[in-house]
Amino acid sequence: MARRLARWTVWVIKAALAAVALAALVAWPWSYGHPAWVNGRRVVTSTQGMDATGVDCWWRAGRIGANCGMDTWTQEGLADRRRLGVQDAEGWTWQTYPKATPGNLRFSCGPLRWDRESDSGEGFSYVTYCFSLPCWLLALAAGAWPAGSAVLFVRRRRRAARRARGNCCRRCGYDLRATPAADGAMLAVCPECGMAAAR
Repeated sequence: MARRLARWTVWVIKAALAAVALAALVAWPWSYGHPAWVNGRRVVTSTQGMDATGVDCWWRAGRIGANCGMDTWTQEGLADRRRLGVQDAEGWTWQTYPKATPGNLRFSCGPLRWDRESDSGEGFSYVTYCFSLPCWLLALAAGAWPAGSAVLFVRRRRRAARRARGNCCRRCGYDLRATPAADGAMLAVCPECGMAAAR
């Protein structure tokens, strides 16, 4: 039972990686004409102020990346931010602070790019971590294991079928003919590995 559960877990992981690789391949050409930015944010307010944590995922110009960060505001900082910023639809005004964007990541190593930005002042502080990589690299990294497993699976099936046609054991290749004749009787079980012969 444990072995079967482990096998199914591996197959689920491979399927998830294959889905990620396929999505990266689709996003690669799509990102040139249709850049997108998706964010998820969790805001916690209290009498002391506001804490906001979030993750932004984006793709643009053949690259895919993520930004994650946390903002902390006191009540005084929130009041200043509303007063100094731009008015929104609800009448609040919020000041816009510079955040790391896909175009200005300062550090790189080959196709990988990353950055860290932070700032603090009277009543506020924030830190943002950014990372991006090309869509083709994500597809290659995520799809290597599933693609390799698929190739090996097809190769094993073809080898087993070839051995079965040649009157050999599908697992180890042992000759299962009981007589030298090509169409002679075959052994029911492989004496080498114990696998039942294919009929």
